Amino acid sequence: MKSVISLLSAAVVFMCIPGLSSASDINSNNVNTNSNEESAKKKNELAANFPFTKSESPIEKDKVAGIRIEEGTITLLGSESTFYSENMSGENVFSNLNFFSQYPELLSVEIKDIALSSQDLENICNFISSSKKIKNLVFDSCIIAEEDTKYITDTIEKLDSLIAVSVKFLKTKNKKGKIVDISPQAIQGITQAISEKKNLLSSNVAFNAIGTKSCEHIVSAIKQSNNMTMLSLCWNEIVGEESEKSYDALSETLSSLKELKNLCFSIMYVPEACIDAQVESISKLQKLTNLTFLIGNLKNTKNVFEHATNFGKTLENLPRLSSLILRNMGLPASATQPIMQSFSKLTKLSYLDMSGNKIDKEGGIIVGDSLKNAENLSVLIMRNCDISSETVAEISKAFSSTSLAIVCLGNNRIKEGIKSLQLSDCPYLRCIDLAMNEASADDIMGFVENTISHDSLTTADLRNNSDITGKQRDDIARLKADNKSTIMYLVECDLPKRAKRKVRENTDENK
Repeated sequence: MKSVISLLSAAVVFMCIPGLSSASDINSNNVNTNSNEESAKKKNELAANFPFTKSESPIEKDKVAGIRIEEGTITLLGSESTFYSENMSGENVFSNLNFFSQYPELLSVEIKDIALSSQDLENICNFISSSKKIKNLVFDSCIIAEEDTKYITDTIEKLDSLIAVSVKFLKTKNKKGKIVDISPQAIQGITQAISEKKNLLSSNVAFNAIGTKSCEHIVSAIKQSNNMTMLSLCWNEIVGEESEKSYDALSETLSSLKELKNLCFSIMYVPEACIDAQVESISKLQKLTNLTFLIGNLKNTKNVFEHATNFGKTLENLPRLSSLILRNMGLPASATQPIMQSFSKLTKLSYLDMSGNKIDKEGGIIVGDSLKNAENLSVLIMRNCDISSETVAEISKAFSSTSLAIVCLGNNRIKEGIKSLQLSDCPYLRCIDLAMNEASADDIMGFVENTISHDSLTTADLRNNSDITGKQRDDIARLKADNKSTIMYLVECDLPKRAKRKVRENTDENK
């Protein structure tokens, strides 16, 4: 049983915790040549299937433990934590049960980003429902007919072996052919089916909004699965009468998950009267190692500083926390400071993403002082934080006390500060993102001169700053040759026009 749980944990870890693969995105877009395009494609494929490693040959059928089907691609996940992808052949891939039944040890089925006909869903769900082994079931961002949600509901109800379930962002077409969210009634049916599962170790429920009745079902599911280790709740808000009671019931129940290790709490609207209760419930999760906490309306509340202070105190009560994502909450600098002060107590923190929250000079001082105790910190992401050259100078004072391998500081206003970054004391640094920082060509050249001899650095993303001249490119090439350096400096003028557009698209997505 332990081996099964370990495999399923690996299969769902990247699904439940946003950001795990984002650390590789700054070195996955080298598109200067066809070979580099192929290399980037492979890196993206590896990131999408993390933590599985790619198999060079097809996986034997009796060693296939999981199947992921998305538009045009089938990925097989092996029992030895390997994956193998191949193109889908034909439109009727689900037309018979032999597609699934040829894999006798199948434990996990994931259907993602695909439009499914009624017949497709019926065939898929008939097989899954009849299986005695399927333990992980995922329907992610699929387009289905409104009435076909019954197949998903029935499958979850019938699958006694289920210990991990994820139903996310299902869509349907309205009478005008426009793709829209499925109805609250359909969500209610799905959440009710989940609420009847008594042995769930992992649950991921994500919609743009849910009704109070659906929230009651989720609360019931949590109560029946006290040994749950992974939980992801992602929706805009709870709608309907007495929604505040639903939020409070959710908070009270959440605190009972004493075994919970991974929590994604991404509810973009929470009534202000309920915020502190949500925060306090997290403080009781003493085994929590990975936390994504996003309340989008926190920045607009009357007492944002007080709420942020309470959240900072909550973080101090989570001694095992190793990954923290507080991305795109739009918090002002005054609110981020009391949160960042808690970092000094998070001695096991290895992954930190504060992107989309303002950090001023005083906040930079707090970050610098707090992270001096974070000797295990290997990934630091602070994109779009309005970081200035003065602020980054304060933050970088902590770099030498950490184990930083990846630093992402893109889309700020560091400007000339990039050439003053002290990276020589970061012996493990592999990648740094400084794109979109208003740096001049001289700033870029200064950064290159200061880092060209770095022993471990492999990629520096300097795109979307100032273009550098042909002579400056020659100078970089000469410096690399003189120092026998293989560092890849990504700069705007290295890219063809079509790649520049792609970089900007990626940058917009990463915001």
